Amino acid sequence: MFAVYGLRGEAFSGAMEELIQYRKVNRRLGVPPVAPEGEQIQTEVLTDAVNAPFDPLARAAAYYRNMARAELNRGPLYTARQIMQTTPLTLQANMTVAQAWQILRDNNRQEAPVVDEAQQIVGVASERDLLTSINVQNERVTQSLNRTVGEVMTSPVIVAQAETDIRRIAGIMVEFNIDGVPIMSQQNGLIGFISRHDLLRCINTDPPLSLWC
Repeated sequence: MFAVYGLRGEAFSGAMEELIQYRKVNRRLGVPPVAPEGEQIQTEVLTDAVNAPFDPLARAAAYYRNMARAELNRGPLYTARQIMQTTPLTLQANMTVAQAWQILRDNNRQEAPVVDEAQQIVGVASERDLLTSINVQNERVTQSLNRTVGEVMTSPVIVAQAETDIRRIAGIMVEFNIDGVPIMSQQNGLIGFISRHDLLRCINTDPPLSLWC
């Protein structure tokens, strides 16, 4: 179960599939590769031992189809509660961007949920959000625009409950290109936070993990 929170409170609540249809969350789009003028991007066609066309994507898909039944018994599904930061760092929407950046640096974090004066979740701010308004040299802010965290944060923000499958959380982070997902209790209190780093640490330290290329 996911929800969307903004400056006016809860704006949506529902399943992952409904959230993808909702589409009212800021999303940063990637940049497609650009070929030099007059050239085309070429892809190398590989051949196998008998000189037949070799399609890596088709081979990978076939491999995973064959492994699908075995994968059903890999182990327990992990939930947000098992990998989330249980004492999440928070930023205030009304603090300056320079102050927020220093807090992230002091706590070795790349992103954090943002709360308002009533301690209600209103957004998420990452280093890349903050760096749109400050210049940093030797880990010190040298120049800063007069902006607050509330002006540069990602909002509305997608939140999830503690029992949400982390694979669904990862899917939402990829789908909306967001840096983290706050974890809320059923009483709408902030109880945790999951960042991209938390997901990568889970993959690295909790095998089995099947990869094929």
